Amino acid sequence: SVSTFDSTGATSLATGGGAVNVASTGVMTTVKGTLNVDEAVTLDTTLNVAGNTSLAGNAAVTGALDVTGDTSVSTFDSTGATSLATG
Repeated sequence: SVSTFDSTGATSLATGGGAVNVASTGVMTTVKGTLNVDEAVTLDTTLNVAGNTSLAGNAAVTGALDVTGDTSVSTFDSTGATSLATG
């Protein structure tokens, strides 16, 4: 058991493979600095973003997409029921 892990320079975990668990279920985990992910990411629950968000590439949404505020769209394709400016 380690209560504090201090490292300077590049630090690698589980370089031989295997899962890396940080914290426990229901516990806040904070990343200070930029988080870069090189491969696919799966989030098991809600993603909350404070501030500006940029998506590069295609975005697939399964379920409802609620947008609040001014929105600019250069190309819009829709199948099924679609409502715009309903407020």
